[in-house]
Amino acid sequence: SGGPPLPDYAVALSVDDGYESVYTLGFPVLREAKVPATVFVATQFLEDKAPLWPDRLEYAFAGAAGDPSERLARLSALQHKAKNLLPSDREALIAPVEAELGRKLVLTADAPENYRPLTWVQTRDMAASGLIEVGSHTHTHTIMTLLEMTEAKRELAHSKNLIEKNVGRPCDLFCYPNGDYDDFSPATAHLLKDAGYLCGLTTLAGFVRPGDDPYALPRFGTDDRDSFESFRMTFSL
Repeated sequence: SGGPPLPDYAVALSVDDGYESVYTLGFPVLREAKVPATVFVATQFLEDKAPLWPDRLEYAFAGAAGDPSERLARLSALQHKAKNLLPSDREALIAPVEAELGRKLVLTADAPENYRPLTWVQTRDMAASGLIEVGSHTHTHTIMTLLEMTEAKRELAHSKNLIEKNVGRPCDLFCYPNGDYDDFSPATAHLLKDAGYLCGLTTLAGFVRPGDDPYALPRFGTDDRDSFESFRMTFSL
């Protein structure tokens, strides 16, 4: 925006949510290769060590008794339902399931490492390297279009303030939770602008070109469900 043209095949790397593995596994590789990236954090995850809701469900079912295929089907149905709920309604759905199955994810020091959040100290360390920017992924990781206007403003402002206070740098980059077609809108773009954010990243697949709406930027995604060959194909396009 207002700068020189980007080189051909320019890539911007981003990592969502704010898991500790960004620091323990990703950051050393990025630092060694001198490759910059942006980490988008759901600030309640870091600030309160509140497990992300998909992890709570996954953990609850991981040790449950019963037929594995039936267990997986029920887990998938609950995940689909929980995704489109507000935080209070989501809690009312998940807490009874945890109680029924007798497994509740608590992010203590001995929690499974794949569920642990970044600490603010780790986040500051990455930002101090000059390679890592820290952006907002809301506070409670709730889909923006589900929120009332007042609550959406609070999510954006609270997340931004927490990042700036704990990292000591401006936070003006944003990534939509879920990020699908129904998860952002002209109204959410307006909220982002008013809150001081410069962009909004989606999970829609595509290239970013000059003139694209900065509040509806596409990305090519990869996650731990992909094979390494799939991972390589995504990055080589």
